[in-house]
Amino acid sequence: MNSSTAPNRLEKGVISSSQLGLLFFLSILTTGILTAPSPIYSVAYRDIWISSLIGSLPAYGIILIVHALHRKYPGMTFIEYSTKVYGKVIGKIIGLLFLLFTLHTTGVVVRQFSEFMAVGFFPRTPLIVLAAVIIFTSACAVRGGVEIIGRFPQLFTPIVLVLLMFIIVPLIPDFNVKELLPVMENGPLPPIKGALILQQWFLLYSVTSFYLPYVADGKRSLRWSLYSLTALVIVMLIGHVCTVMVLGEVTAQYNFSFMNLSRYIQIAGFFEHLQSIVMAIWVFSLFVRLSTTYYILALGTAQWLNLSDYRMLVMPIGILIVVFSLWSLPSIASYSSAIAPNTFYYIIMLGGVPLLTWLVSSIRHGIGTKN
Repeated sequence: MNSSTAPNRLEKGVISSSQLGLLFFLSILTTGILTAPSPIYSVAYRDIWISSLIGSLPAYGIILIVHALHRKYPGMTFIEYSTKVYGKVIGKIIGLLFLLFTLHTTGVVVRQFSEFMAVGFFPRTPLIVLAAVIIFTSACAVRGGVEIIGRFPQLFTPIVLVLLMFIIVPLIPDFNVKELLPVMENGPLPPIKGALILQQWFLLYSVTSFYLPYVADGKRSLRWSLYSLTALVIVMLIGHVCTVMVLGEVTAQYNFSFMNLSRYIQIAGFFEHLQSIVMAIWVFSLFVRLSTTYYILALGTAQWLNLSDYRMLVMPIGILIVVFSLWSLPSIASYSSAIAPNTFYYIIMLGGVPLLTWLVSSIRHGIGTKN
């Protein structure tokens, strides 16, 4: 039995369960392939593929937890049902902390995008200009609502997968399987450390709680979320393994190690240095990633403030994201060194908070049932 009725919704649009799955598949995929190999290889070494496998296991649990909470509080996002679970004051505090966390992490992603474009393609363009361009573009999608955001991954996912094949397939002759051996040379601890770092990507599925109220075929959302995560693990695993088999120990030295794979490509002596393909992959996917969390910020803030419309907040929040993108990192050189210390920060917010919410909700529901 549902423990609460749905509140008045700020969002009138709907998406399908398959769109939800593709949205989070593409949102996580590119940053997981482009930026994750370096910090993971730094701790897991040749066992990076093991980290990719075991690192996905907590995400399966989070998907189940988020859907369990959705069944208890249908039609509500995390911001809305947190006050039902914890009480108004504590629920508001937890909701605010989660919004600030999302603002910070979205700023980090914008900074990654800006640095990547500046280093590889626009070295003379100020970072703030690059950040403002991608934020303005994402703002247009966010103002369009969840239906607009849901359509982009349907369009971009096939394009991104084809472009990934253009990078990976020509490199097959350069693969060196010995770079993956011996397996667990230093014991099980290094791949476990790598798996912990990967929670910064996989646990992003916890924020599906902001989209589940707007899924038209909600009975299929759990199945599609699990399909999405499984496909993500497979593609990320392929990307990580290919990167290591080509670059070897050098993987740990590049912030965007997958980008460097394009420099090894030579097809028929004509197609060389296909960095533009990597840029296209990055732009398509980052647009979806930013739109996903940007929408969460706008919608969640409006719900936290009990406003009647979230669209009035889109541009002010966009400005804040740009500011946080400049504050989030001293420089891109410090990004890899900052990932490991931030691991538990991500685990607590993306894993611990949903788990605690489910536990408190279950206890309160059990007590209420007995009474």
